[in-house]
Amino acid sequence: MYCTAIHGHRGARGHAPENTLAGFETALRFGVTALELDINVSSDHRIVIHHDPRLNPAITRNPNGTWVTRFDERLYGMSVMELQQFDVGCLDARTLYGRGFPHQRPVHEQRIPTLPQLAEVLRRLGADQMLLNIEVKIDPRNPDWSPPPSKFATLLLKEVDEIGWLNKTWVQSFDWHVLQAVQDQEPTVPTGYLTSEQPDFNTVAVNDLNTSPWLAGFDPVNFNGDLALAVQQAGGRYWGPNYLDLTEPRVQRAHRAGLEVHTWTVNDPTDIARLSRWGVNGVTSDYPDRARFELARLGVALPSPIVGELFPGA
Repeated sequence: MYCTAIHGHRGARGHAPENTLAGFETALRFGVTALELDINVSSDHRIVIHHDPRLNPAITRNPNGTWVTRFDERLYGMSVMELQQFDVGCLDARTLYGRGFPHQRPVHEQRIPTLPQLAEVLRRLGADQMLLNIEVKIDPRNPDWSPPPSKFATLLLKEVDEIGWLNKTWVQSFDWHVLQAVQDQEPTVPTGYLTSEQPDFNTVAVNDLNTSPWLAGFDPVNFNGDLALAVQQAGGRYWGPNYLDLTEPRVQRAHRAGLEVHTWTVNDPTDIARLSRWGVNGVTSDYPDRARFELARLGVALPSPIVGELFPGA
């Protein structure tokens, strides 16, 4: 059986506010192999840890405590100082998104963090060797939402190097253009090629020209329909498919191509166990505790939890 890594999705979104310092500490306490986090870029060209290109009203409150009501405030149009005025430590239970995580515990006064702030917390907790699995949020269909792929890669690699995490970072993205830029600029950093083939989000589907805007020309139609082979030819270290798109033969084909398979976002214990039996190398989960329980039952070696001081209110 393969060793199955646990990637704490946005920290531990099922239990703590996503992409926050409190959320990452929660994931460390459960015991994860890696912290999965999302990044955007601010108007002053700083990397900020946040999933959406805009402020999400379901998780964002104004400085006066009221919920943000509009979804049109782009992160790329605000400075780090402006962004860190907002509180992203609670879910609005009135929203569909908020109701999706009934076990998430609020931690008030959580700000959109930067990479140096995360590094400071990791060092304080003695987690200096923790792997960061950084997802670059860039959409080729909306180029004005972020810097171009090459510039985005440059900003990210510079900041990761400055905090001393260059050799402890993976970079993944649905936009394969930015992964190509990372490989060109820093070939030692492992890259993960994310895909989704679901009806509501399909990055593999081609247009009339037999190309996808996401895949940087490495469309599987050019590789006998083999998506894993496309990732291999693009230079990826691993393939990151939606777990709903996986079958055991697809996992095996990826391994034959020399790729690891780290799948997302897996929250049901039955799915976690099945995927581990299939030989996936890692699962990304909102509930790292569930993943640990199931993998322990299967005899998978697990990382030790990191124990540190609690955040105020956590």
